[in-house]
Formats: sequence, structure tokens, C-alpha cells
Amino acid sequence: MIKFNPALEHDPELDRLTAKSLGDYFANIKKMYGAFSRIWKDLVSAKGRKLLYLMLVPMFFICLIGIITPMAMKTLFDGALQSLIYNDGFNDKITKGILSLAVLWVFSELCQLIKRSVREHLFDENSRSLRHATNGSFFEKSLGEHIRHNRLLNESSVKKGYERTEAFEKTMLFEGLETMMTICMAYFAMWYLGWVLGVVATFILIIFLAWS
Repeated sequence: MIKFNPALEHDPELDRLTAKSLGDYFANIKKMYGAFSRIWKDLVSAKGRKLLYLMLVPMFFICLIGIITPMAMKTLFDGALQSLIYNDGFNDKITKGILSLAVLWVFSELCQLIKRSVREHLFDENSRSLRHATNGSFFEKSLGEHIRHNRLLNESSVKKGYERTEAFEKTMLFEGLETMMTICMAYFAMWYLGWVLGVVATFILIIFLAWS
């Protein structure tokens, strides 16, 4: 009879503590980076890495357009305000603002189309690579190991691990990268607009990291 082993039934998620200080926050970031690094090295194929690098190009321009668009809207509103004050009709600023927004929209849609196309191929490649790595790790175990660790090496445990890894991989490779790229661009844009805005943004960022 197989004896119950509490160590094999323990869920590592229960050991994860909520960050209560800046040090705890960076400790959690370090653990997350370690998990991402292992997934990147062991579970993402060479083809998957190439597709990801390719997807970063349209993603970069999409984030950049998101930063530039408010500037084009400002030009449009400045032109509309000038038109109301001086009653000069359809002025150059309005024309420039409308044309800028139109060009940015078309370019953004094109980048979105390219990103979605590459992302679908990347989804398929990552799923194939993850299934291959999971099956390989499962079937490389000897029959004795499967008997001794039956509570861990079973379909339910493997499926749960697969689903958690897949969800983490999708979050980090898609949503995480785009979010980080947008935050970094917005942060540098603050410094570009003025050092006071940069200092305020840095202060708010530190408070968020310390207390989130």
C-alpha cells in the first residue's frame, strides 16, 4: 500500500507570503524572475523565442503610439480653442491634429494586425513546446518512481502543473511584457516633458512599490 506523504501533497502556493515592505516586494520579484527564467530556458523553444522577438517590434510601436496619441489630441484641441477665440475657422493646428490621429490610428491597426498574427503562431508553438516538455519529463521517470510518488506523478498533478505553467507563461510573455513596456515608455515620457514630472512619477512609483 502507498503511504500518504504530506510533503508530496503540499501546495507551494501556500508558502507565498504577501509583500509587506519594499524588501519583500523585491524578494517576490526575484522569485518570479527565477520562475520566468526557468520557463524561458526549459519550456520555450528556439522558434518560440524568435517569434517573441518578432512580436516585440509591433508591440513597441503600439505602446509608442499610445504615448504619442495624447500629443496629437492636444494639437487638435489647441486648434479648436484657437478657432473659438480668434474665429479663424479650420486652422492649421486642427488639420495637423486630425491628420496625425488618422495616421497614428492606421499605423496602430497595422501593428495590431501583425502582433495578433505573430501571437497566434507563438501560442501554438508555446503550447506544443510545453506539451512536449511536460510529456518528456513525465515519461522519463522510471516505473519505480511512478509507484513511489504516485500521489505526485499522476494525471491530476501533471495537468494542474501544466495549466499553471501555461497561464504564467501567457501572462508574462504577453500581458506582462506589454504592460512593462508601456509603463517604461510613460515613465521616460514624463522625464522628457519635464524633470518635475519625472521626479513626481518616480516618487509615486516608489510609494506604489512599497505599499502595493
